[in-house]
Amino acid sequence: MGANGHNDQLKRWFQLVDEDNSGEVDAEELQRALQKAQMRFSLHACAMLIRMYDTKRSGTVNFGEFVNLHQFILSVQHSFSQFDSDRNGVLDYNEVQQALQYNGFVLDGPAFQAAFYAFDPERKGFLRMDDYIQLAAFLRAAQSMFGGFDPHRSGMVHLSFSQFVYGTAHLK
Repeated sequence: MGANGHNDQLKRWFQLVDEDNSGEVDAEELQRALQKAQMRFSLHACAMLIRMYDTKRSGTVNFGEFVNLHQFILSVQHSFSQFDSDRNGVLDYNEVQQALQYNGFVLDGPAFQAAFYAFDPERKGFLRMDDYIQLAAFLRAAQSMFGGFDPHRSGMVHLSFSQFVYGTAHLK
């Protein structure tokens, strides 16, 4: 399918997700659409996905922003599929680490372990696709937030307590 056909298909999907026909998709609409695709996302996770691409800071995404959100989800789904080496529909601890590195997230051991278990609260030792997408979205948001405090791209920041609270509140 060509770029125009794909764009037309994505536009139709956007219109289906935009249940109130506002020209914008909010977190609740996104959550319902993902549920129809058999993906379990909390409203909180959907709001985080929306915030990642909401350039207007309105709590919604328009079609152009939706396209970027869709591309992110497709990219993360691709890495999930690529690193699900045994094709069991989940990524184990090592597979998650490899897939995240493929997506550009390189974390030291303690940081990776903390992030992994934050999205595996039952300590099953694996993540389903929706868990993995939420982890990647959290890391992308954290990376963006960190970049705002690291304008020289040194990889290190110095934060006041207020700045730390600001940053972590925006990741929640």
